[in-house]
Amino acid sequence: MNDLFPVQVLLPSGEIRTFLCVEDIIEVVDETGGCETAALIRKQLADQAEEMEELEDEIKDYQKDWEQEQEDRTTLLNDLMEEAEAIQNALDAPRLNRKAIQEHITEIMNLIRQNT
Repeated sequence: MNDLFPVQVLLPSGEIRTFLCVEDIIEVVDETGGCETAALIRKQLADQAEEMEELEDEIKDYQKDWEQEQEDRTTLLNDLMEEAEAIQNALDAPRLNRKAIQEHITEIMNLIRQNT
């Protein structure tokens, strides 16, 4: 429910009317200002409602894209952490295996290239 309604308005005729929704206002415009004015207001409101729906859809799309980017970033960081741990394990081993370390560094570089 809109915070604007219900509202009481004093019309130029001296009558006090209670409006429960926008359509009540449009009825008074229709009665006092003519059908064309009321139709124009209805069209404007319909256009605004359509624009709001489009904006809401865009927001949902942006949110979906953002969530996917966050998921991709988390996956990348997890993959990088695994490679860093593998390098750490290779460094902690009794014998240094340079080839294994180089393979993990190459994998880290590939992950970075794929995500830039």
